[in-house]
Amino acid sequence: MKHFYLIANEKKDKKFYLTKQIQECIWQKGGTSIYTSNLHVDPKSIPADTECIICIGGDGTFIRAALDAVECKVPLIGVNRGHVGYLCELDCNTVFSAIDKLMEDQYGIENRMLLEGHCVKSGKAMPSRLAFNDVVIHRAGQPEMVSLIIYVNGE
Repeated sequence: MKHFYLIANEKKDKKFYLTKQIQECIWQKGGTSIYTSNLHVDPKSIPADTECIICIGGDGTFIRAALDAVECKVPLIGVNRGHVGYLCELDCNTVFSAIDKLMEDQYGIENRMLLEGHCVKSGKAMPSRLAFNDVVIHRAGQPEMVSLIIYVNGE
């Protein structure tokens, strides 16, 4: 891998300090990279030659980036700058050695399943939405009975 797209959460990476260090590391090793804020990533803004998206923030940044970039079908890896970080495999101590391995094509790709959910309200199907980690079902307004129909792989 030589071409990277960095998606950073500026609240977790103040003034994109770590992001700029990662970018400089990639450039020094002969790679290319650009970075953007994680507020909303337009998939059309991701260069066509992107081979890997690096998310700098936390699990929320990673999930948002995965959903924003799903159409690109590009692998993502997360750098945890948050609290939990169970989805982000890297941190500020391991990211630079990981970049070395990525650029030397020493990596494996783990395929993840996406979830899709939609609601039928008053007999009308609402638009479906993709989810990376979970789908939350909650009630709004007055308490009432809710019927759920759940399918996994079409069953």
